[in-house]
Amino acid sequence: MEINTGTNSNNKIIMIIIAIIILIIIGVVIFQKSNPSEEAATETTTTKPTDMKKTDTSSTTCLNPAASPAQGTSSGLLCSGGGVAYGGRNGVDGSDGSSGSNGSNGSSGSNGKDGTNGSNGSNGSDGANGGTGPQGPAGPAGPQGPAGPPGDSGDSGDDGDDGDGGDDGYYGAFAENTTPKTTTGHSPQSLDAEIWTDVSAEMSLSVDYATVVLTTGGSGIGDFLDGITGGTVYGDHIWTVVCSNSTGYELALKEKAGVSQAGALVHTADSGFKFDAMNAGTPEATFPTPAAGATAFGYSITAHTSTLATGWTTGWWNGVTTSDVKLLDKTSASAEAGDTMNLRWQARFTTGGGQYLKTGTYKEFVTLTASTQ
Repeated sequence: MEINTGTNSNNKIIMIIIAIIILIIIGVVIFQKSNPSEEAATETTTTKPTDMKKTDTSSTTCLNPAASPAQGTSSGLLCSGGGVAYGGRNGVDGSDGSSGSNGSNGSSGSNGKDGTNGSNGSNGSDGANGGTGPQGPAGPAGPQGPAGPPGDSGDSGDDGDDGDGGDDGYYGAFAENTTPKTTTGHSPQSLDAEIWTDVSAEMSLSVDYATVVLTTGGSGIGDFLDGITGGTVYGDHIWTVVCSNSTGYELALKEKAGVSQAGALVHTADSGFKFDAMNAGTPEATFPTPAAGATAFGYSITAHTSTLATGWTTGWWNGVTTSDVKLLDKTSASAEAGDTMNLRWQARFTTGGGQYLKTGTYKEFVTLTASTQ
């Protein structure tokens, strides 16, 4: 329920004002009746009989005069209501008129106007955005991508080792595990049993740096070659062979299958620029010095703890070929920690001849393979 306090207050004020006005009117009426005007009294005592005025008797009630021979020869009229007496000359003063009746109550004031409706309140401002919610669950796995291009073909395997002679028909197939034996007769009874296993040859091949960077100080130390001045850059890495085969192992090197760079160190963006492979795969005692404007690229076994293959001498140089060149050839197992071989790669450009080396990166890829004898 709604209470309009503004309208009730206005009505109360109006009624108070009306009541005050009524009280004022009543006071004035009472005052006039109790105090006749001085003008009327003056006219009664000073006006001559021939000059007396008549009043409108329609609103005045006159009574028979109260004769009093002792008070004069002229009789007078007493009128109620107006309170005015007409008397003859030297007549007796008329008595005071009776009090007038109370005035009627004033009419009630009209109701005040309804107040105007208040204006609507403004809308509240939007609330702040909530914080980031927790991460949702991972979406489903995407579809499998297309198959990649076929890999390079694998190198052909070395000839297998000669098989050992069979032992009573049980070797390899473990037939004895499934062939029961029985002996029957008087006590005591005896049976022979055979227990055996086999140990295969095991080997591993590792290298400390699968990527060798050729620089003037070796393996990333120093600077790269300048395209006009030229010079020599080199880098090293160490290969380790671990082999338990009692008849030994061999280690060979060739250009990686599918590269087709003829053993050269070739510019990755322009194959017309390259360091040509030195000689045709036969080790040489020294690294060649190319003619002016020419290049050379090759490798050398600078140290080892194994047995060098035929034709090799520590510190000699050779070029990369597309077929295997044997580096190590040992006829016994390696040391327990493995046998090592230090391999150095070297490239050289001789300035002059109006030639230069194109700026950029040059690469070659090789494969080393270790196998049992």
